[in-house]
Amino acid sequence: MASKNPYTDRQLVDEKSHKSLTLCRTVLKSPQTPQATRVSCLARFVALLDALPSVRALDRQLRSNATSHISTSECRLLLDRSIAYRDLAQAFHRLGDSCNSTYNYQRATTLLQTLFSSISAQEESEICADRREMADTTQKALMEALCDWAEIERTMGRNTIAKRIQDRAARLTKSLANS
Repeated sequence: MASKNPYTDRQLVDEKSHKSLTLCRTVLKSPQTPQATRVSCLARFVALLDALPSVRALDRQLRSNATSHISTSECRLLLDRSIAYRDLAQAFHRLGDSCNSTYNYQRATTLLQTLFSSISAQEESEICADRREMADTTQKALMEALCDWAEIERTMGRNTIAKRIQDRAARLTKSLANS
């Protein structure tokens, strides 16, 4: 059985990646970390997670079947990566880099929506408290990312794209209210 902490599960994260991810997480947790270093660390963090064979396999699995069952550890790993993309988008936005910000918001929302679909597709009886918490966190992060992304598109003068993103958020909200 996989451990609760996906970073200590050697089937998901190898030793070398674990050390690099731990270093990144330590730097990111420090309030003294300068914004440019934070962006660099977040970029390294998502690159490390994206490069993990277990994450690539999960991405393929979810692309081919969004209702695939994934373990709680795998779910946590994918959620951390998705939120790191959202945080990276916010950091790029604070630095004034709209291009990288919109790319990372787009990536975050795609990953969060896929993950949310996978969690939601599970039988209610199979969903434990950890899963419910992850589903709530995923939903909240997805809505935040969509709203932030729409605002950035609007400030760039791309109102049509912003409107489509807002419509996507509204459809998601409506579907969540109906379920």
